[in-house]
Amino acid sequence: MILKSLRPEGPGPEAADFERELIPYLDALYCYAFVFAADANEAEGWVADAILDAHRRWSDREPEIDVRAWLFAVLRALVTSSLRQNGGFASKGSTDIPDYTPIPEIHDSDPRGDFFKVLRSDEILGALKRVPHEFAEVVVLRDIEGLSYAEIAEITDADIGTTKSRIFRGRHLLQQDLYRSALEKGYRPKAASATER
Repeated sequence: MILKSLRPEGPGPEAADFERELIPYLDALYCYAFVFAADANEAEGWVADAILDAHRRWSDREPEIDVRAWLFAVLRALVTSSLRQNGGFASKGSTDIPDYTPIPEIHDSDPRGDFFKVLRSDEILGALKRVPHEFAEVVVLRDIEGLSYAEIAEITDADIGTTKSRIFRGRHLLQQDLYRSALEKGYRPKAASATER
């Protein structure tokens, strides 16, 4: 349920209609914001601002546009703007991002990715925050929120090919970061464990 303090006032759609459209996506919006926020308060602030902005712009929205994708686009614009203003937008040119190199230990001895089991959710969140924003956000939208490639392309204002490429790169940057964290926590690939005996 929307917190009373987040209920928009003033001109716009009827509060009940707006809430009915918004409520199913509120948790997803918060999850997206939280991945990129410094803390829960910042995430809540971004979501609150997005709700107010969406309420003001509701009558301008094209009726055929999917509400979920539209709300994510509104929130994304606020998050991206805030990160840029505060120097936290980790956007890097392609020359600054390491090429994807498969990690043989994962693919050969751990095809199910069991190394993820030794990681806590806060470590996964931390790894997402270290991945450049344009790659992390599409991984969040695809793998956490379950949006389609077309929806993500619409939200991020990119074509499908770019969207798929960013998701691929983001997943592998995240995998490499998490694999290093798992090794630091004592995870050993099966092949390595067998060799050490």
